[in-house]
Amino acid sequence: MLIGIVEVPVPDLVQRAEKLNMPVERLFAELVNRYVDHLLSKGITPILWGDMFLSTALGKPGHGVEGFEHDPRIQSNLAAFVTHASFKAKGKNPPSVLKSMNYIKNRDKIIMGDWEYGQADSRGYPSIDYFQKMGFKDVWGATWLGDKAIKGLSQYTASRGCGGIIATSWHVSFAPKVLHIFPSIIRNSAVYQHNPDYVAPAWPVLSSKLTTNGQTSLVSTQMQRGIFVTPFQTLKFQAKLDGSVKIQEAQLLIRDEQTNRYETVVMPLTWDVANQRLSGTLNWPKDAPPLAEFYCTVLRLVCGDNGYLLEKRQTGDFYITSKMPQLPQQSAKTSSWLTLDFSNFSKAETDKNLFRSTGQFAQPLFVKQATPASATATADTPPQTHVGSLDCKTFKYAYAAVNRDLWKQVDQQGMRLSIRCWIDQKLSLDKPYFCSVLSWGTHRAGMRLLLARNKRLHLQFAMPGRGNLLTVQSLKPIPLKHWVDIQATLSPKVKGKKRVVSLKINNQKAVVMEMPNELLQRNGSLLTVASEFIGLEGRKNIWGNFPGQIQSIDLKPY
Repeated sequence: MLIGIVEVPVPDLVQRAEKLNMPVERLFAELVNRYVDHLLSKGITPILWGDMFLSTALGKPGHGVEGFEHDPRIQSNLAAFVTHASFKAKGKNPPSVLKSMNYIKNRDKIIMGDWEYGQADSRGYPSIDYFQKMGFKDVWGATWLGDKAIKGLSQYTASRGCGGIIATSWHVSFAPKVLHIFPSIIRNSAVYQHNPDYVAPAWPVLSSKLTTNGQTSLVSTQMQRGIFVTPFQTLKFQAKLDGSVKIQEAQLLIRDEQTNRYETVVMPLTWDVANQRLSGTLNWPKDAPPLAEFYCTVLRLVCGDNGYLLEKRQTGDFYITSKMPQLPQQSAKTSSWLTLDFSNFSKAETDKNLFRSTGQFAQPLFVKQATPASATATADTPPQTHVGSLDCKTFKYAYAAVNRDLWKQVDQQGMRLSIRCWIDQKLSLDKPYFCSVLSWGTHRAGMRLLLARNKRLHLQFAMPGRGNLLTVQSLKPIPLKHWVDIQATLSPKVKGKKRVVSLKINNQKAVVMEMPNELLQRNGSLLTVASEFIGLEGRKNIWGNFPGQIQSIDLKPY
């Protein structure tokens, strides 16, 4: 039985220990021993979490734990080593319960659960060796998210003769947005425990599409998100595989990412071995909302050899609406990856919620319109709306769920980003210092184009291996109440050479800077326009909206 004793605030233990006039490590050990003695008296094997018994002090002599010298692998930068012996304690020499190990009884009857969720480096998982050295009945590694982390810990525990593995799920087992991950944690932890050297197959799907029986729908594929127009009764899925994986079972999971009102809908898929195809049909729920921001899908494949589970999630796989949004009259150039152009749209058309884009990675843009009272324009600065542009002052947020492969293309080929916009007003002093023109990530990953309070533009890229950003700032402020053409470029990746970033406004001289060769991989797929928010939960705009209008956005290779 798992006792736990995990992440116990040490300062609370210190206060109690002082009242009892005993060392804090003795108090903690007494707490553990009481639980253990009770379970052993009932014939039950206790399982403890190991985090409270770990500290980087174990990497040097003089740590105070009897029967253990030290392990030089244990350092503060160890990738997989949870150190909670001083949990919540502060100061240069914080109180610690590390030496409570000296007072733990019946170690030979206790299983130690060592949760190490990170992917280890070449030093491995020295905590496993430590607990074995201290004489516990067995040591079970505990996995969580990430296939590489699961495999690494499973391989290490197998090499040390450990008798089992614990697959932890935590919120993944009940939170609707991530519930689909739960089966893969359980299945794949078991696969690697029984066969630590198992090599997981690569994703075998060559192409896929999702369609409806409606007459005016835009097909959803791996390259583009679908737009399905009501009414329709059925969804149909088809996928072509490369034949590298034997399929035991397959499913397509579908859920509404906007409201969380509906449980995940499961479409069973049929596997045609001869033609290497997956297919399935689903009757669409009649009570589904007429307009959701988007639905996501998860394609789940169970491998036939050992039950290993392959999954791929597609954010914003399709939208449902009552009317197909029109395409801009000006078609995108064939070289463009993604183009949004409102120049030929009327005021009524730009007040809608869903817009179609063009280009090789064309994705719908969803706009959450604000109520008149929450629009950013004030009585002092009355709204100024231009026909043929998106008024950014009147909506809460806007974003497109772009294909993840587009970021890979930007990383390899470089980019040319062009934006035509109009600024009605400068940022007020009571607003954040920046507002977003275009964001494809945060300061931790990806890139974004920001407008500062001093009306200068900042083009930012997250820097791999550094705590700072690469920021290119425009030479001069952007003029108010004039159309502005913004040009941002990133040179292609060339081995052994640095990349060049440039930012230019109208006819001003371009600002040019060098940056390292690698781009920090985006950890999501949302590209936000004139607003920026973190994650989909709540979708709270962390900056003020861009105070003007955007006429067009064009992204293409360098």
